Amino acid sequence: MQPEPALRFWLEALAAEGGVIGPTADPTFVVVPDRWQRLFELPGELSVTADPEVAREDGALFLIAGESAVAQVAELVLDDGDAGWAHLGWPAVVPPSREAFQSLVRDEITVEGGTVSVDGEPAPAFVPVLKVGVRVRYAISLDDRFEEKEEIWVEGRSGLSLDPALGGSLDRALPRPGMGRDHRTLPPDLDLAVTQAHRHLEERATVRRGYLAAEMAAARDRERQRAEAHYDAALAAIAARSASGPVSAQSLYAAQSNAIRAERSRRLLEIGQQPPPTHEIHPYRLHVLGVPALRVPVAVLRDAQSFSFAVDWYLPFQALGPVACPHCQAGESLVVRSGRLGCRRCMAASVPRPAPATPEVNGNRPVVKEPREVVRPALNGRSRPAAPLHPDAGSVARDFWDTVAEGRLWPRRLTVAGSPFEVITRLYGAEGPLRIVGMPTGWQPSRITNSTRETSSTDRMTTGLLGAGSGSFPYTLRWKLVEDRPAVVEVLPFASFPDAGSPLPAIAAVEPVVAAWLTHAAPHPRSLGPVEVELWRRVATDGVPFIVRCLVVWRRLEVRSRLAGVDPSVLAASVALVGAEHCGIKTTVGAEAERHGVSDFAVSHVSRQLHTLVRGMRSPLW
Repeated sequence: MQPEPALRFWLEALAAEGGVIGPTADPTFVVVPDRWQRLFELPGELSVTADPEVAREDGALFLIAGESAVAQVAELVLDDGDAGWAHLGWPAVVPPSREAFQSLVRDEITVEGGTVSVDGEPAPAFVPVLKVGVRVRYAISLDDRFEEKEEIWVEGRSGLSLDPALGGSLDRALPRPGMGRDHRTLPPDLDLAVTQAHRHLEERATVRRGYLAAEMAAARDRERQRAEAHYDAALAAIAARSASGPVSAQSLYAAQSNAIRAERSRRLLEIGQQPPPTHEIHPYRLHVLGVPALRVPVAVLRDAQSFSFAVDWYLPFQALGPVACPHCQAGESLVVRSGRLGCRRCMAASVPRPAPATPEVNGNRPVVKEPREVVRPALNGRSRPAAPLHPDAGSVARDFWDTVAEGRLWPRRLTVAGSPFEVITRLYGAEGPLRIVGMPTGWQPSRITNSTRETSSTDRMTTGLLGAGSGSFPYTLRWKLVEDRPAVVEVLPFASFPDAGSPLPAIAAVEPVVAAWLTHAAPHPRSLGPVEVELWRRVATDGVPFIVRCLVVWRRLEVRSRLAGVDPSVLAASVALVGAEHCGIKTTVGAEAERHGVSDFAVSHVSRQLHTLVRGMRSPLW
């Protein structure tokens, strides 16, 4: 019979350390290795068991999950780490034909500006993949600290994360120790792969910490409300006794009130003074696994040019491995441009910005005056240089994100009044653009790619990637020319957006790491009114972009006198109904009424009024 899991783990760890395990019995006799004797203050010989009766009667060491002896060994094993090289056995499978490979690569790999073709015979090899495991220690408050395990599979030469389904198959596979001998083994790039794995795990931990922080913030809010209600009730009771009590007791009542107010202030300060949540990553596992694969040579053809690289066909799983950029190993989309094959990131980084030419006149180079720097007062009363503003497309995006990266507000004169961008700025200040693209709190943009197109005579759409650290965040910047000045309308967390009248994409269209900061982990803005609070409760499911558009509707309508006195929940449901219609999102009166706990009739009646008001507006909502 197999021993209890915790006892089995302890015995296996003891054997790996060099200890000796006696015949299977209960209790089990063991010889403890020297290091364990020193670290855990154990005798050289002892008996161990998972049965509490045997432990009592025979004086054996009791080992089950949760016992300190098991936890100590687990901590030691994790600190020692778990590293090694293994491989999967070469499978007896028939590989696809060349024609099948041709169809596969064309279905799976898209290269903008080129045609992908198989360019030779596949070559067998063991290709490396890495399994990286870490312990993540979270500190959410002074009292709430815990640890979780995270693991990830990445491709061993590029560090690109493997598909979760493929990772699950690798977890279930039965590896053999050492490197494969049947065919050559390709070496991993451990520096790059481990760095990329750490980046992926850091992103997961950041998202997880955001969830936990949001939960803790909600718990603190509830605790604050309970504390306020408790002390307010105590003060009200003393005030009632004071009103009916004798004059001689008034000084006692006053002293009691002052003491309760002081205790109330101390308790509320204690609840509010919590350190920001943090996390630490501690690696414990690094497995290099050789996967039997066929290296399929492919060529990208464009006109008379040909660009070659290879892709991996994982034989045990009948699947293509991740395709990396042949230059920077990124997982971005591949493009052929300017006589070169690379990813969008490479192409954006390699395009030089030409210096302005300085003309010569009669052999002399004239002195060119630099444009005078415009200075305007900042909010704190000091003067600062104005952000350089140019109407050409590329500089608008650069100037906009430069301003954001410097922690400054984008000028109001360059913001469309009543627009989604004005609302997100009101909610989060200068950090508004970072919150709407899903960038985690504390991160700052450091690089940008941009591509702009005209959607009308005045409307422009700039899309690209916003780089921060080792991550990148898609964005769409909608702006228009107003008297030859670029005025920002909206920022969205999507890599592409057809035009202003297109349906708003679902929040599920963005990467999960980004989506978390646009839903559950989105920081709660301050100073929301009753209707705005009702709308913000939907952020976890609907996402910040949609809620911001709903707030646009409300901000444009809340001054209308005919809305006075309407239940905030009814107004919120009606605003969401109107917002969804103008965002191209399907919903019903009944669905919105149910979400806010109000009657269908009330929402139907109020939403008709809102539709009438929106139709009477001179400018579009967004």
